[in-house]
Amino acid sequence: DRLGPLTQDGAAQGLAYAGAVDRDGREGRQDLATRLREAWEARQSRTASDTVAASGQTPEPESARSLAERLREAAQGIDRGTLAEAAARLQESREAEKRQRVQEAERLKEQERLRERETRHRDRGMDHGM
Repeated sequence: DRLGPLTQDGAAQGLAYAGAVDRDGREGRQDLATRLREAWEARQSRTASDTVAASGQTPEPESARSLAERLREAAQGIDRGTLAEAAARLQESREAEKRQRVQEAERLKEQERLRERETRHRDRGMDHGM
């Protein structure tokens, strides 16, 4: 009743009884609950065999293991030479920016010193004129 109405030939309609194409290409009448149950049992047996094979070690959670595998696969596709060149360019760029900031700070200090010197020179010139 909860899964959907029955058709004339007795087959249920709806999400739980949606027909799926078998791996052989035939349309199957296997319901969703059965497919999920089979998938769960296959996963449980695979996980149990993995745990038995790794006796003595603490088993990693499935998500951590798959993340680690995905990271390893991604790392294999990275060209280390290109990565090293990019890191060197980034380091050079940061060093150049730092040098530029230091030079700008020195320039501003020099401008301030010149202003102070000019102010002192003008002040002295005015004192002598009186």
